[in-house]
Amino acid sequence: MTNAFDTWCIHTVESLHTPVLNNIMIFITSLGDHGAVWIVISLIFLLFKNRRIYGLLSLISLALGALTGELLLKHLIARPRPFIQFETLTPLVSASNYSFPSMHTACAFAAAFILFKMNKKIGIAAYGLAVLIALSRIYLLVHFPTDILAGVVLGTLCALAVWLVYKKFTPAASGMSENE
Repeated sequence: MTNAFDTWCIHTVESLHTPVLNNIMIFITSLGDHGAVWIVISLIFLLFKNRRIYGLLSLISLALGALTGELLLKHLIARPRPFIQFETLTPLVSASNYSFPSMHTACAFAAAFILFKMNKKIGIAAYGLAVLIALSRIYLLVHFPTDILAGVVLGTLCALAVWLVYKKFTPAASGMSENE
């Protein structure tokens, strides 16, 4: 069920663990717990009249990603987490359920996509945080790299679908600058 790259990567990353980096990665991953940081950012945008649509689009993207990933793909694929597959591994955070795809990553990339469409500078910062959250999941030994890649694809596709539907059915969106 696991390819050679995933196996090599997990064991290599485990060898890089240090107490300081462990604490940093635990903090970074906690930002993505249940999509928390992305939900808060989306709710903040809902407070601003001229930015409400982006908060709404982000929340819809997060929900679509969560429904697709957590309720469908994880149970359909049922991939065990690295620490289940390799009993010698000790994860640095608790994780339940299945591994594929990474929902921390899917949520991060769904929100980052929408934020990038809203404002390139904010979006670049969001993508930076999304990458850190994704990498933290590998570092903490709760996901394989291919789980992360699947999360990137899932989150991006969900956000893209939401964005395209919005653009198609909202006349004002067609002429809207994506960098306002």
